[in-house]
Amino acid sequence: MRAFIACDIAHPGIKDVIGEFKKSGAAVKFVDLKNTHITLKFFPDIDDDSAGKVGAALQQVCLQNGPMEARLAGAGVFPSQNYMRVLWIGLVCPGLETLQHRLDDALFEIGFKREKNFKPHLTIGRVQTGKNKDALLHCVEALKDRDIGTIRIEEVKFKESVLTPKGPIYTDIMVASL
Repeated sequence: MRAFIACDIAHPGIKDVIGEFKKSGAAVKFVDLKNTHITLKFFPDIDDDSAGKVGAALQQVCLQNGPMEARLAGAGVFPSQNYMRVLWIGLVCPGLETLQHRLDDALFEIGFKREKNFKPHLTIGRVQTGKNKDALLHCVEALKDRDIGTIRIEEVKFKESVLTPKGPIYTDIMVASL
């Protein structure tokens, strides 16, 4: 199965930022607001046995961490402004970075590769073509320092992801409280 570990993120400021990007007229497929999340670890293909081990590791790591405040701030693109594929909102939360590193260590112990260069972000859209690239870049520049708001993170979810023509369908496999 295709799966990931993430924190669901909901804040009205996300809709506002998406609205600003939509004004650019660029060809972007935006994420459904009900699916916005911060990915801590992605598993492109995981079997049931390994999924059980991941769930146990996630529970153990979350027991060592409490709820945390995070600030949504700024917007940008991956991999670069010359080749824009992903639009994102930044997330500032040292506690979440610590949680991700602990999770990465626990998953490495059970045989998974470590994450490289974890950068907390909320993917809000995928650039489809170069249409209106200059307008999109102008929007990125205008939003790069915007303070969007504060959220509270109280749980981490292990989710299955099923890709469909209408977009991904996420199902919670397990939920671990912080």
